[in-house]
Amino acid sequence: MGDRFMNGFGCPVDRAYLPAFASRSFDVGDMLYGDKESVASGAPKLGSWAIQINRAGPSGWGQPLDISVYFGSWTKAEKRATTFGSLYMVLWRGDIALLDKEDPEPLMPPGSLAGMLRAHASKFRESLGPSTFVALLDFASAAHRKKLVWLKSRFKKHHEVPRERFTDFGLVEPTPPTVSLWVFRRPDGSEITPDQLREALGLPPPKKPGSFSPSRHGLLL
Repeated sequence: MGDRFMNGFGCPVDRAYLPAFASRSFDVGDMLYGDKESVASGAPKLGSWAIQINRAGPSGWGQPLDISVYFGSWTKAEKRATTFGSLYMVLWRGDIALLDKEDPEPLMPPGSLAGMLRAHASKFRESLGPSTFVALLDFASAAHRKKLVWLKSRFKKHHEVPRERFTDFGLVEPTPPTVSLWVFRRPDGSEITPDQLREALGLPPPKKPGSFSPSRHGLLL
């Protein structure tokens, strides 16, 4: 994921916007473009667009935004009112027409990622077998990025599941494009204990023995 732009989006979204996606809020002055050529030139090319944020309300999926949309050049702007959610969907799907869609389907809340795994535990167990830890991690979250580094350093046998295979485990949209599915195992195939997982996550021993809950972080099979 060393590219300047985030994977999974239909428009070029710079990784500098990761905090905006984590907080679900854009800031006044943010600039977004419809294609990489426009990003490189700093101006919307013919047939494409650029969006500037002029006013931003309180954060959230429904954050109200006043924007200027430029089609093909900087000469004329369309003033529009939209929301964070609608603009996010434009960037995800690469379709400027989604600005006009009222109340786009909200993304799943960050806290529901582990719950999604638990809901489909039987599918994961059937497909992946025991001695496995599975995690849905949102790259927009600094905490999740740190968690991935810790897990990969401890469990050398790991891989990212391609998004096209999400449905194999019952995971369906709207799964944000910043979310990735990871599988971790010990190299010798031995069981991963809760204490080993806690240590891999860089967490201190719990004050109350046995109170660490793997299900808060993923699915321990």
